Amino acid sequence: MSTLLQPAADAIVCHCLQISGSEIKTAAGAIEAPTVRCIMKCTGAGTGCTACHRRIRRVLEDQCPSGSSPTCVIR
Repeated sequence: MSTLLQPAADAIVCHCLQISGSEIKTAAGAIEAPTVRCIMKCTGAGTGCTACHRRIRRVLEDQCPSGSSPTCVIR
């Protein structure tokens, strides 16, 4: 059951580009230390109106351990 605080994995997170939480999780899995900025570069999510940045951050918090580094490393 999804709540307003945590979007469902397949719910649309970025409405401008129609990018789902599962797409963001897939992209985050390919990045050593994913950030909103990294997800923006990889998927385009968050590059429109930017209203989804909080939702992207929540998906990343769910995906990544709390002690992960905030730096962006793309290989």
